[in-house]
Amino acid sequence: MRRVAIIVNLAAGGGKADRKWLKIEAEVLQKLPDDTIVIKHDGILDLETLVQDLTSKEGIDVFISAGGDGSLHLLVNALFPLIANKSVKYYIGAVGLGSSNDFHKPHRELIGTIPVRIDLSKWIQADLGRMTYTSEEGSRRIRYFLINSSLGVTAQANALFNREDVVLTFLKKRWPLFAINYAALKTIVHHRNYPAEISYGEHSERIRLSNLAILKNPHVSGSLSYGYVLAPDDGKLVLAYCHDMNKWELFQTLRDLSHGEFQSNSKRRSIFTTSVKVDVDQPVIIEADGEIYRGIQLQYSVLPGAINLLTTDT
Repeated sequence: MRRVAIIVNLAAGGGKADRKWLKIEAEVLQKLPDDTIVIKHDGILDLETLVQDLTSKEGIDVFISAGGDGSLHLLVNALFPLIANKSVKYYIGAVGLGSSNDFHKPHRELIGTIPVRIDLSKWIQADLGRMTYTSEEGSRRIRYFLINSSLGVTAQANALFNREDVVLTFLKKRWPLFAINYAALKTIVHHRNYPAEISYGEHSERIRLSNLAILKNPHVSGSLSYGYVLAPDDGKLVLAYCHDMNKWELFQTLRDLSHGEFQSNSKRRSIFTTSVKVDVDQPVIIEADGEIYRGIQLQYSVLPGAINLLTTDT
């Protein structure tokens, strides 16, 4: 028998996760074992300690993140040292209470209007993205991602979206998709390209970076998508980047992404790969699954079949 813990981030989705969870909690629990543990928090939680306690003291081997993409990202990173040990199989599921819920797209299983991955009978060995970077303090750090990571406009827009901005706080509580677009447009208006060197395979080039995405899932925020077909267990990443763009070209790229398109041209490039290196001259904003970091000397790779994910596929 698997033992399940649901970790509910009530602060997700611009603070609307609390009400969303109350509407579906009973139905979620009906689909899970009677001894399922539910832990609610307000966005401030020592996940590493919690995961250690739940595995060692409660025998939990299934963790369900109820929150946004960032909540799931933090849980994966807290659990990964145990996953890497491989002495016990751990499984991860999710309930989408966030503003965008890109991890769940396309939404195949819903409770009410909330996307879920909670069927204990369906799981796959999925890939993880691995990002290594040097922090502003000079230490080498590793983060793992399920969806994607970005630099440039997308990362800066995510950083703006996560801030306590008065307008965004208002929009996130009422119209989260409009809030996502507002953050993207405002970021483009103020964006400045910066120098970067990108290397993959035998290719290396020095550019003025406008935007860069490392994709394990083509969905990046709200209705935006790169449109590539990526399976969670295909052992691949997509590198998609833009360089030397003016604001109008960035607006055009945003428009194309809203239609699920990213066609290569003289300032856009994309490639399927398994590793990428990005060097920048000074610390920049880095985004991974909606969470924000700052650093330089980035290296990306894919870990095939590294994590057991609950799935909606038959």
